[in-house]
Amino acid sequence: MFRYRNAHWGFEVTFPNGWREYGFWDRLRSLRRYDPTQPEFAGPKGADLKIAIGPADPVRLVEMQRNLAAIAERHGHCVLEVKSIAIGGKEHATIVYHIPLDRPELITDRSSQWYGYQSGRTLRAKNYHLIF
Repeated sequence: MFRYRNAHWGFEVTFPNGWREYGFWDRLRSLRRYDPTQPEFAGPKGADLKIAIGPADPVRLVEMQRNLAAIAERHGHCVLEVKSIAIGGKEHATIVYHIPLDRPELITDRSSQWYGYQSGRTLRAKNYHLIF
């Protein structure tokens, strides 16, 4: 098992076997800007996890669930489920959604003048909004 400790915010996360903190080459391959205050982890079968850390105003669970769904939908993601998870004696908002991986292709049907978008491959993503 692998344990990540964050001394600044005073929390730790224990990962199962097969997980590790992103290294230099992982960050280079991901083509994302590296932010040392937002740790990233790599897991088995291409799984990854990014922890966004910072101060947050406490909000009600239902309000945070609505906010997460609205953010996902605003980015064009398909929301599959919005739930909660109990950690440290508190309920925290969670969301599962699909992210389109391919650019959608425009479909046109000249006989009916109908047009729309064909969906491509998607990535299933989970977001846990934990506030302590």
